[in-house]
Amino acid sequence: MSNEERQPNHALELRQAAEEELARSKRPLALTPGKGTEDLLHELQVHQIELEMQNEELRRAQEELEESRNKYKDLWDFAPVSCFTFNCHGRITEANLTGASLLGVYLHELIHHGFGQFVAPEEISRWDLHRLEALGQEGVVNCDLTLIRKGGLPFFAQLHSTRTILEDGSPALRTTVVDITESKRAKDVLKAAETDHRVLFDRVPSSLYRSTPDGQFLAMNQALVDLLGYTSVQELMNVNIAHLFYRSPEERRQWVDKLLRIGEFRNVEIRVLRKDGSPLVLLENSHVVRDEAGGVLFFEGSLTDITDLKRVEEALRESEVLQRILLDNLPAGVVIVDPVTRVIERVNDHVASLFGAPVEHLVGQRCHLLLCPTCEGACPVCDMGQDVDNSDRVMLRMDGSRLPILKTVKRIQLNGQEKLLECFVDVSERKQAEEVLRESEEWYHQLFESASDALFLSASDTGLIVEANTVASELYGYNRDELLTKKSTDLSAEPEETERRIQEAQTAPDQVIRIPLRLHRKKDGTVFPVEITARPLFVKGRRFLLVAARDITERKELEERIRQVRSDLLFAVSHDLKSPIQTLRQTQEMLGQLPPAEALARFQEYSEIWRRSLQRLERMINNLVDSQRGEEGRFPLLLAPCDPVELVKRVTEDLTGYALSSQVTFNLKLQPAPEGSCDEEALSRVVENLLINAVKFSPKGGKVEVRIALEDQTLLLEVEDHGLGIPTQEQAQLFQPFQRGRSAQQKRIPGTGLGLYVCRRIIEEHNGSVSLTSEEGKGTTVIVRLPWRDAGRKRP
Repeated sequence: MSNEERQPNHALELRQAAEEELARSKRPLALTPGKGTEDLLHELQVHQIELEMQNEELRRAQEELEESRNKYKDLWDFAPVSCFTFNCHGRITEANLTGASLLGVYLHELIHHGFGQFVAPEEISRWDLHRLEALGQEGVVNCDLTLIRKGGLPFFAQLHSTRTILEDGSPALRTTVVDITESKRAKDVLKAAETDHRVLFDRVPSSLYRSTPDGQFLAMNQALVDLLGYTSVQELMNVNIAHLFYRSPEERRQWVDKLLRIGEFRNVEIRVLRKDGSPLVLLENSHVVRDEAGGVLFFEGSLTDITDLKRVEEALRESEVLQRILLDNLPAGVVIVDPVTRVIERVNDHVASLFGAPVEHLVGQRCHLLLCPTCEGACPVCDMGQDVDNSDRVMLRMDGSRLPILKTVKRIQLNGQEKLLECFVDVSERKQAEEVLRESEEWYHQLFESASDALFLSASDTGLIVEANTVASELYGYNRDELLTKKSTDLSAEPEETERRIQEAQTAPDQVIRIPLRLHRKKDGTVFPVEITARPLFVKGRRFLLVAARDITERKELEERIRQVRSDLLFAVSHDLKSPIQTLRQTQEMLGQLPPAEALARFQEYSEIWRRSLQRLERMINNLVDSQRGEEGRFPLLLAPCDPVELVKRVTEDLTGYALSSQVTFNLKLQPAPEGSCDEEALSRVVENLLINAVKFSPKGGKVEVRIALEDQTLLLEVEDHGLGIPTQEQAQLFQPFQRGRSAQQKRIPGTGLGLYVCRRIIEEHNGSVSLTSEEGKGTTVIVRLPWRDAGRKRP
């Protein structure tokens, strides 16, 4: 292999670039035609000089290239780092002398040979994985491998590989190899030393630890793990020291700041939590470990458990202050008084809060002057030779207000001396509760009296009425004293059934018994229907029955009226429905009996009869549907421009056949009116219902007048007949559902009583109004008023 073949690719590239640049700088000889011999010779001399200058430049470039190649080769071969270039198959394409020396071979023994021959057999797969990983991504890829020098001596190496491209365009690796055998041995020695240190660290009986300033454990011994109740060192290593402190992480931060400031702690008492949440009191000795520059490396410390010792001290302290704690936490004021001088020797905080002054203000004062202002000079309660319980007194508070209290006095022995133990209980809430109870009783009495139903309370054992409200007295005709002498069964017209119901209510103490209909009797003997609700009550251990009686006479009358209305409606609907259906059936049967030719001739004649009958059925069904929609409050409108004159003409034309069958004619007086916004279909039903009513109540040969006029943006529609007329007392109810005049019922004029009601609902949805004027024997006029604000142009 030649030296050029062994030189690095970078030198070859540099040489090729220089040769290409020199080649581009040469220019061919071009003689100028038409010149003489001397001129040609001169040009040849000039060209010769230029060639010599170019050859000199080429020589200097070659010398510089050779010098650069030698410098690069020396730098590559004698670099302190072992450098290799591998192709995609893992063969070595370049290597320096340092790399060959590291592997114990000559340089020519490496080139074009596989690097895998120097990798320990058990780590060939890791070498292949590292090579593929480095070829597949950008950046530096690191790997630690065990390599074997020529001769079989293994060593530990660290590989750093980057991806590159060879001259032929194929991917390759540039890898540096560092011998880390000594470093790894040093780490093993350090690890062994740390193991020995750890054994000694764990065998120390004191709890030791090492941590970062932010509370992360670096090391600890088993004694600390056992002390804090954890199962392993690893489990405790995952716990931040700040979370072990008893109060809050803030306490840990204050502790760290102080340790950093003073450098060490000696016998500092801290409180921490075990894993199970139980507190520990520890005595800590700790210090800060710093580097040469003064920076903090870590904290070291030892912990001693003094929890039991602190418990003993706490028990002693608790025994000393137990009396004070009891006095201060009693829900009553406690005062110890000298029975002779009446001077207050000790009080608890509750007395101070009741009095409204600090404890120091009360101690040393005379008891009866502060706590019992009703006593002049001496307290009769305290002067009694025996203990006194629950005496109502009054305390004069610091702000001058008077506080009702309940006072108890006991004679006790304290340190061999007789003292008075006085207890004070604030009874202002009890007084307020008594007032609230009185007000509640008054409120109950007013509620009892203001009830709309008749209420009376009867005793379960005797059945006698013990309380009754004014409504009960007025309903049954008895005064209150008379009611209190009677039993609840005395008011019933069915005493046996009432008694059974009462027994049923008493056996279900948590339920309300409702009796839908019963008959009761007033004092004058009048029997009337009532609805009963009964519920048992327990008052002061005694059982009562609260009975509410509601007079349903009016409701029963209303139900009877509704039943009659329904009966009338059924008659009217069945009559009105049967009439057109009968007409349809008869004409159909007549057609069926005729020969086909004659039946076809009559079909056109009967089709008009069928159309009017179907229209009549449709009107009745629409009225029924619209009346139901009106009751439910749902009557949506579809507003659109409409010409009222054309609408009336169209409806009148549709009803002409119906009017002629009753021998009635229409007389239209329609003034031109502009278009307005309305629901045309709904308004058509209004006009249709009004015209049908007018035809039904008109005499034979009569006329129905229809008028339209516009007054101040209000459309007036009037329908007038000259028929029976309506009595004045019946006019107001005709716009209600199922209401018909008495004369119409007597003359058996068909109808459902829904036409005018549907008209009113439609007109009101248009924000209009409808009314009528009538006189018996002269006829009726219905007047519709609609706002016509959206007026437009008049139609021609």
